[in-house]
Amino acid sequence: MTLLIGVVVAALGFASCVSVSPAGAMDCNAIQTAYAFAFRQAQFCDLATPDSCGSIRPWAPQDVCRCQVAVNPKRTAELDRLLAQFQTQGCPLSQRVCNRVCLTPARSCAVGAGPSPTCTGP
Repeated sequence: MTLLIGVVVAALGFASCVSVSPAGAMDCNAIQTAYAFAFRQAQFCDLATPDSCGSIRPWAPQDVCRCQVAVNPKRTAELDRLLAQFQTQGCPLSQRVCNRVCLTPARSCAVGAGPSPTCTGP
């Protein structure tokens, strides 16, 4: 009977251990999705406001290169919160080594195809 209980406990422990991993992965995916939305919002700028593209942030939290893109300084709080959460949770990067060159962001606000002016450049 003791052996049977030990097997059941071991099986339950294994099952709970397995269920933690996908939940963590879902959290990281949710952070990436939220960051992508917040990033699009952070790129909205005001043509009449000087330096409305004066801040830079990585285009994605999982980008190992950490390439910086111009964003509106008034819209960085959510990006910073999500970047910190991504790092705190130990979310995985998209690859181990950066294999591209990051360009310097232009930091200019321009009218584009969308409804609002956005920060342009790489």
